[in-house]
Amino acid sequence: MQMDDFIREYLISLGASEDDLRPYPYLFYKLTGYKGKPRVFEHPLKLFVLQFILGTLLWGAGMYIFVWHFQGPMIAQFYSAIAFGVGSGAILAVQVRNRAQRLKLYQWEKWLKDNGFGEEHHTAH
Repeated sequence: MQMDDFIREYLISLGASEDDLRPYPYLFYKLTGYKGKPRVFEHPLKLFVLQFILGTLLWGAGMYIFVWHFQGPMIAQFYSAIAFGVGSGAILAVQVRNRAQRLKLYQWEKWLKDNGFGEEHHTAH
């Protein structure tokens, strides 16, 4: 069994979900081939900022393509895209913080060292 598989199985046995084990943003890591640290070990503020930016841009662009371009530009559209980014960022940050506290998982490098996985298993390969 590979070390990544063992870590995954171990964290699942602690009660982590599959979403908690995916790095964020998952599509970036999947396309580049990097191995990011599990989402449950990320700092909630970092996740909030990333989701705020990505959520605002993606949701705003999607709404513009399908709905807003028929109406013409309005400031309410801008505000609603920002509100979506803030809301989704806050939800993601709170979920990760609560899960990390419940599982007592805080720092990736320290957790690897404490569980005998060593320093050779870092986030990028």
